[in-house]
Amino acid sequence: MGSRTTRPTAEYLLRRKEEQRVFYADRNKKIATIRELRLNTNTVPVPAKIQASVTAAGGPYHAPHIKFTIRATQGLLGARLPRAKRSPADVTKDEPKRTASRIEKWFNLGFYPLLMRRVLFQMTDSMAEGGWGVWKLRYAKNAWGEALKDADEDDAASFNKKVEQTRRDHLPWAAEHVATQTFYPDFEDDELVEVFEITWRTRGALYGKYGTELKRAGVVIDENAQAGGERIECLEHWNGAYFSLMVEDKLIKQGKFKSRRKRPPYYFALFSPTGIHDPALLTETISDPIIELQKRLERWLTLKDYWAEKIAFPPFKLTPLNPDDIQPEDSKRVIEWEGGETTEPPVGYAWDVMAFPGTGADLNQMWQYLAQAIDDHSLAPVLLGKNTGRISTATQQGQIQLAKNILSMATDEIAAGFDEMAADVLWLIDNDLHADVPVQIKTSGEWLKIGPADIDGDYHVTHMLKPVLKMESIIDAQWLQSGLDHELLTETYVQEHGYDIEDPEEMQDAVMVEKLVKSPQSSELIWAMVMKDLQADQEPPAPTAEELVGIQAPGMGTPEATAGGMGGVGMPMNPGDQRPIIPTPPPAGVA
Repeated sequence: MGSRTTRPTAEYLLRRKEEQRVFYADRNKKIATIRELRLNTNTVPVPAKIQASVTAAGGPYHAPHIKFTIRATQGLLGARLPRAKRSPADVTKDEPKRTASRIEKWFNLGFYPLLMRRVLFQMTDSMAEGGWGVWKLRYAKNAWGEALKDADEDDAASFNKKVEQTRRDHLPWAAEHVATQTFYPDFEDDELVEVFEITWRTRGALYGKYGTELKRAGVVIDENAQAGGERIECLEHWNGAYFSLMVEDKLIKQGKFKSRRKRPPYYFALFSPTGIHDPALLTETISDPIIELQKRLERWLTLKDYWAEKIAFPPFKLTPLNPDDIQPEDSKRVIEWEGGETTEPPVGYAWDVMAFPGTGADLNQMWQYLAQAIDDHSLAPVLLGKNTGRISTATQQGQIQLAKNILSMATDEIAAGFDEMAADVLWLIDNDLHADVPVQIKTSGEWLKIGPADIDGDYHVTHMLKPVLKMESIIDAQWLQSGLDHELLTETYVQEHGYDIEDPEEMQDAVMVEKLVKSPQSSELIWAMVMKDLQADQEPPAPTAEELVGIQAPGMGTPEATAGGMGGVGMPMNPGDQRPIIPTPPPAGVA
């Protein structure tokens, strides 16, 4: 085995690729079996003597249980992104707390929504199907430099503005889902040390990206080929220091890369780790308990369909009215009857129904048993979206707890993978980029940066992920709200854990603003501002003769006279500027 930081040779890569293929063959075979059952492309075994009849009737029956179980599981695991938590360097000081909060916000509302939402959806689907969820985070420091190489700004201010815009437009990471059947990892002491990723790409796509390298390695590629065309085998190999690319068993590209722990930039989560060091048994899947059950159910339902067809359309046999008139060729004549057909028997004969043996009760009983067994060994029917009628809250809570027990290992595995990835990202910012990295916050649209000064050599980030169980969320929210009402919990904790609010601080600010706007004091202030604007927009009307007579100099007359005017005008007047006095706003709550 090569060193985790040694440049591998072509001979080493070819030998180890084939060894890994053999080592993971049973894992891939198992995944292929589950996928066939999921897509209903599997073969349903039926007795040879009825095969023709089954085929003529439209083929065997396929059950949807594994398909729906995988889909439901993926929905529970992949509906929300893991939430990053960063511990402040000093919990007694405000600035470290603000920095930790900014790093959390950078990941939760910027980096993850931008790069990981689609990847999470894809990898949780793979977890639900085959037990493995794999993703890769490519790092490209030169993304900034490549985008700036043609910058021609004359002054420093313009160039710095260009740099800032470039960093916003070109995040130096790209995340992608890796199909489990293409992922061949190798471990030392449970530590990932190298990865062989075997994929198939079109000649045109390869030429567009690696044309020069392909020519140099002697790989024959049509220069006029486009993105389509023949697919050829490619091997990506990563260890702790080197990346290698082989096409058609020829080494075409190789280079060094930086990493925090001298490991490949791959991350994975197992649905339910077993501790068995056999790739096919390393993890269980959500479908494992029902694979054989669905196979048997499909067979029995196919037989049931065959039986039902024979009951509906039984065969007929010729029976002589006079036994002495039996003709050998007629006595063996049997026809298959189809609805609407009318066939007269020969003279001297009658049609007799050949009754299909049995009533089908045994088939029905077996079908019901298998269907119930599938429900008992998969996620609770209520979580799969099945209509099970009205069930008690206690039953619902029991089903929720069962689902949590099944899914908790998977969510812990995903969270651990995100722990590793986030630490690698912070390490690269701190040790290679040496610059602030901006991301746009999803909820507000603002740009937020973190850099080496924020990280300060601390790469520790933890993640929390809970499956989306709506009934549990309702129960949790009620319980947490009670804790808030009794001053046992903070608003931030309740918002994060009970209501799944992505940015509690922003929500608290919004609530405060809304309360201020709705307060009586705010209503009075807004009323006065509106009236002031209206007053400023209006020119005073020309006074009538009666009004002119009624206007007195400041200090003359009584308040009553000034307010009412000699002419009996109803609108009170400001004696200083001869404009209407702004009325007092109504009390709060009065229209």
